[in-house]
Amino acid sequence: MIRKLLLYLERYVPEERYVPDKSLEDIPGIHSSRSDFVCAYAKDKVVLDVASGDGYVAYELAKNAGAKKVIGLDNFKQAIELAKKKYQHPCLEFQLGRAEKMSFSNNYFDLIVSLETIEHVKDYHMFLQEVKRTLKPDGIFIVSTPNKRATLRGAMLKKPLNPYHLIEFTKKKLEKSLKKCFDSLEWYGQLIIPKKDFKYFLRKIFGQVKKIVFTKKDIKIVSYPKDKRKDVCNFFVVCSQVIKK
Repeated sequence: MIRKLLLYLERYVPEERYVPDKSLEDIPGIHSSRSDFVCAYAKDKVVLDVASGDGYVAYELAKNAGAKKVIGLDNFKQAIELAKKKYQHPCLEFQLGRAEKMSFSNNYFDLIVSLETIEHVKDYHMFLQEVKRTLKPDGIFIVSTPNKRATLRGAMLKKPLNPYHLIEFTKKKLEKSLKKCFDSLEWYGQLIIPKKDFKYFLRKIFGQVKKIVFTKKDIKIVSYPKDKRKDVCNFFVVCSQVIKK
């Protein structure tokens, strides 16, 4: 009840997944910058895009990033059917499957991408174990997910405001979870914001917070801010193993 009230007061309309030209969420530039970020790691790689949705990121990885092979995986049959119709490329394919129990063999992928996925997964520990299993020892895992301190807007709630999110992470909790599977974590962020506390939340409800107009600088993914007065709306973490010689 409290969560619904907060959503109403803030006029926030949550969505389960982003669909270009149809989604109310954010602006296209936010999503294209995410695609650009992961594409920089994909050249000559065998890549998995987990929860590939309509297939946009997987297609960009195949077409513009020089990936050797790209597989888009999603547990929503309609999304897979849409992606197959919308995007075709010689090194691109789409498969129906679950993030927590993937059918791929061990050490198969050079790069696994998970953009705004982990918060939707019930058993995210199993998902991370599956990523580790199917990733080559020298492979890279890129994960992005909302920052709980930003999305809750200072509200003291255990559950996320977005009803489609099963969990949201603070930096500390996400780091602890990723460290169970990966040695090295490189932290980045998107949409640098002032830290949001309870006062911010009240001001937001009563219309005293100005609407943010995003610029290209705002939506660019950058190194995690060292300034303790600032935070990010979304974490981006590049995960890898330390290869011992």
